[in-house]
Amino acid sequence: MSLAPVDDKGTHLYYEDSGPIASAEVYETLVLFHGIYFNGAIFQRLVPYAREKNIRIVRPNLRDSRGSTPFSQPELDVLRSGDKDAQKEFLIQRTTEVAKFLRWFIEKEKIPKISESQGRRVGGISIANWSASGCLATSLLGFGASLPSSTREFLGDYLRSVILYGMYILLFEEVHTSKSPPDPPFAVLGLKPLTIDECYLPFIDPTLSNEEKVNRFPEWVTSYYTHSPSALSSFCIQNYDELPTREEFLEGVTSTGDSEPAPSLLRTSTEILKEVGDPEGVFRSHNPMLFINSEIRAEAFEKALFDDETTSKVFPNVEVPVVENLEASEGEGWPDCSAVVDAILGKNEPCASLGSA
Repeated sequence: MSLAPVDDKGTHLYYEDSGPIASAEVYETLVLFHGIYFNGAIFQRLVPYAREKNIRIVRPNLRDSRGSTPFSQPELDVLRSGDKDAQKEFLIQRTTEVAKFLRWFIEKEKIPKISESQGRRVGGISIANWSASGCLATSLLGFGASLPSSTREFLGDYLRSVILYGMYILLFEEVHTSKSPPDPPFAVLGLKPLTIDECYLPFIDPTLSNEEKVNRFPEWVTSYYTHSPSALSSFCIQNYDELPTREEFLEGVTSTGDSEPAPSLLRTSTEILKEVGDPEGVFRSHNPMLFINSEIRAEAFEKALFDDETTSKVFPNVEVPVVENLEASEGEGWPDCSAVVDAILGKNEPCASLGSA
């Protein structure tokens, strides 16, 4: 069982590592952070594909997920307190844990530093944050100034990109969220919590018990939705001035999943679903973390991507690509998040690139 220490109090993150690339002296390492309900096992199918590309895959389980240290009651009390300053400190502590995990793993495994070969960057580490874990990405970049300078400088030699996986259109109060699953959630963008009338999420459905919400989540989150061409075309717009209004966009979306293909997790065996899912942590901490004061999330997001003072001091050479799949592949030979691997190698065009952090 692989455990990484992330503080001096005995807190650990469980992780799985595909191991060094024996055929390459210098290779890239990809650390994949999971979202709500799932754990790092959800990325298992990506491992063989990444190895073919000389990419090492590391899959940590976040706090309150299988094998990792659960949050203490005092930590959970802060999370639910509504105290803005205390919640911000809670989020900064999670950012520190991520940074300590990365540094510990780099030093333990002697990960190659970033270097240049034949006109492209090689070596180093990229982190990909899927769905709700996108909050960790924006917090690491936005609140990275809170890290010791020695940690920032150390990681600066290794951290090549922070990938936002699944990001929909990047707008603030004008974010256009369809009634199908927003991914990553509104919290990543620092938006105020959505209401059940704006966007159906099982976790905020007042008619369901917590157990029913968790049971409904796999079908909802892996359903396929057929939206109008006008709605889908808005995802390709690069100029904010050309985006439709929220009302115009919502006219073209549907909240009802397609009957075919069936939701992917409903086509998954019970054994695999148990392996990749961690429902116990959903309402203990993972879902409440999305409802931390939205002003804190907005501050992290804006500092991470748009504040010149922050981006010039905190990991100034890190790239922030956005990788989005409007519809995940059904094929067995093409893992759902393989686009993340190609983004690292520069062999595809990300949905958008926000340049250096």
